[in-house]
Amino acid sequence: MLRSLVGSEMCIRDSPYYAQVLRPELLAHSCKFYLAQNRMKQVDSIGHLFLSLPPTDDPRRDARTWHIMAYSLEFCSIDTKTPMQLMEHAVESCRKAEGKVGNEGEIYDYMGYLYWKNGEPEKAITAIQEAIDWYTAPPGIPGDGLIDCYNDLSQVYATLELYDKAIEANTLAVEASKKLDKWMLEEVYRLRAACFSNAGKKDSALFYICLLYTSPS
Repeated sequence: MLRSLVGSEMCIRDSPYYAQVLRPELLAHSCKFYLAQNRMKQVDSIGHLFLSLPPTDDPRRDARTWHIMAYSLEFCSIDTKTPMQLMEHAVESCRKAEGKVGNEGEIYDYMGYLYWKNGEPEKAITAIQEAIDWYTAPPGIPGDGLIDCYNDLSQVYATLELYDKAIEANTLAVEASKKLDKWMLEEVYRLRAACFSNAGKKDSALFYICLLYTSPS
């Protein structure tokens, strides 16, 4: 198995198609692989290589690849400057691709998360709402991405101490979770309890804390 992997890596290095044409994808997915192995030095090293690359002529490729790289670099560092630059290009590429990327909702939501982490809640709300609009546009995209969006929106509103809006967004997360056979419902309820607690509604917070331990999974 090891010989097979080494041989494959050598073939990739020797192939102009992989080494040049698909270099952004190769670097981004290698970075994601090293991140999964907690090999942060390699992630950082590949990140520096990636930052020297020019954009491709295909916005669909850039949207997906720059998103993957931004996630990897943000995950291993508290700095948001570089990931935000990468994600801003990913979002711009999504717009140029005109709906042909396939995971626009995930990209817009992650942009919103980075804005929130960087202390820009208003921009975060705009980006996350764009993600929600993408997920809820007909015919609707199934999956847990919409739940993540509502959770993220709830957290942003909580940061602004707009607890009524935070609870409203969380209620939508509950509804989305129940439509998916209660997927992620425990996480949604934890956030709901925190929202009520921060709003000074301790009884409601306690209700959802108790619900976490009494409801069947």
